[in-house]
Amino acid sequence: MNRREMLMSGLGVAALAGCKLAPAAAGRSKRMAITMDDFHLFHEPYGAPYDPLSRDQGILDAFAAHGVKAGGFVTGQFVDNDTGRIVLDRWQSAGHLIGNHSWSHPHASALEATAFCEEISHNDTFLSARPAYARDFRFPFLDEGGTTEKRDDIRKFLNANGYRNAAVTIDSQDWSISDRLEQRIRENPAADLSAFGPFYAAHVVELAEHYHTVAGTMGLDTIRHTLLVHHNILNMLFMDDVLGALAANGWQFDPAADVLADPLFDSQPEELNSGRSLLDVLASERQVAIEAYPVRGYEFAVPAMDVAGL
Repeated sequence: MNRREMLMSGLGVAALAGCKLAPAAAGRSKRMAITMDDFHLFHEPYGAPYDPLSRDQGILDAFAAHGVKAGGFVTGQFVDNDTGRIVLDRWQSAGHLIGNHSWSHPHASALEATAFCEEISHNDTFLSARPAYARDFRFPFLDEGGTTEKRDDIRKFLNANGYRNAAVTIDSQDWSISDRLEQRIRENPAADLSAFGPFYAAHVVELAEHYHTVAGTMGLDTIRHTLLVHHNILNMLFMDDVLGALAANGWQFDPAADVLADPLFDSQPEELNSGRSLLDVLASERQVAIEAYPVRGYEFAVPAMDVAGL
């Protein structure tokens, strides 16, 4: 089951804003790293205040306000331009990790293993001159190859070349919410977007609490999570809201470089991952019954946004 199929398999979606969150397991710390993917800096036709450099500054300001040292998983083709170089300079100067997210963001399942590994190598060459760059690789779409044979060939390449699989434990659907928000901007550049903030923050907190519970069920009491978000307008506007809401619910933020060094991210499950949280893969492989995925996360939060009037 791929990422879209997994998330769309639920029936019925309630409004997310104002939802009652499941209590976290008592006595266990809640820690995470913020990881941000793609850095697609030229795909939107927006000027100020939503231009790529303003977007990046808003994200970095939110990180600075909450003491976050994030991991940026960069697709080289998206930043191979003057704007992209400025953004990467900013991230490096601010002390954030820069990781590898392939050169052109393909599905691993759509390429032969050799061609996909060339994507990784090309991006490595592009990024490797930067001191902030580390050989932490994140699969685009969290798609590890579509078959175990191809996945294993890619793993051999990663292992032989000193890469760590920067897996995700908490996968938000921020890109879907940003799509809706950007639609509003296109319809009316002066639209009031404020309602997206509490909706998005509650969405992320609910998913974080869900995977905190999943980790506890699996006996992973010391896990430090990786939250996946994207370099988009939604996070320019509301990353501060998200980080504040997580902190208010007891979450602490650790540097991405430290979290990705945890042994958890050396895991190489036999079960194929095609777009899931690493915890979902491990629970399935270990035959551990875990709490059902939050219904408000299904269908990429689209019906929940409809109910909320967004």
